[in-house]
Amino acid sequence: KLNHKGQLNEVLLGALGRPVAEGEVVYRTNSDGPPFVAIVDLTTVLRGVAVEASTTSFEGSASCTKEAAEQSAAACAVNELKNTLVAAGTRRPQKSAPSEPASQPADEACQFICKVELS
Repeated sequence: KLNHKGQLNEVLLGALGRPVAEGEVVYRTNSDGPPFVAIVDLTTVLRGVAVEASTTSFEGSASCTKEAAEQSAAACAVNELKNTLVAAGTRRPQKSAPSEPASQPADEACQFICKVELS
């Protein structure tokens, strides 16, 4: 099972040159019961970083659990930021195994579908 939240932290570490501080990456979930939809807000952590992304908030797909919803939102952010941070020259591409696309199942009943929230 992929850890998209961990991948997001790695992408941000490469862009910032330092670890992400508490409160810089904010996950919000829309409900107290399934289906859950999460939004990851990167406005604080990306302040001052040259990013060509059109947004700093990413909404994932409806998921069975809060954790799967947060992983979905993180996957959307990773997919967008990997390309834009490298294009902006703020992040060097890392030599690692290719990650699976965000459309891979988070668990057997959930799939990630990315939606971008314009800010």
